[in-house]
Amino acid sequence: MQKTYIPEKKVTISILLKRLFIQTCLAAIIILIFYVFTKTNWGNAYWAIAPVYILSVLRDIFQLRLLELTFDPEKKYILFTCKKVLSKPIQKILKFETARIEEFKSRKKKDQPQKVLRLHFFKNKMEVFELNKYKDGYSYETMKQIVDAAREFSLPIF
Repeated sequence: MQKTYIPEKKVTISILLKRLFIQTCLAAIIILIFYVFTKTNWGNAYWAIAPVYILSVLRDIFQLRLLELTFDPEKKYILFTCKKVLSKPIQKILKFETARIEEFKSRKKKDQPQKVLRLHFFKNKMEVFELNKYKDGYSYETMKQIVDAAREFSLPIF
């Protein structure tokens, strides 16, 4: 029986525009703080901040985002359906025999259980896909369910 996981919150263009607005406000605040404390003309600060800002926007646009993750025990593979913001969906297949998963958890706290922050899927030693909440919109609970499903199918998890 196939197990399919989809994100609770899809990362859409409106979410990317919201992140772009927040990044713009943060850059403006940084420039304003430098101007207030140094009392100099920080017109050149735009040239220092602009490349970092542009690269972060491009990274958000061109990152692969996972639309659907399917474990198929009959065919013994994991199917990733992913897409970039401005392209068509593509599918990647990772066979159970060569699959390896690394999970990164939050720090352990007294009264709270650890959360799965990121999952890395590997084919032998090469990374096939990285899954995290910010980029893909999966909740911590869903990522824990994905790890539990991988354990159920006896996939190595580190």
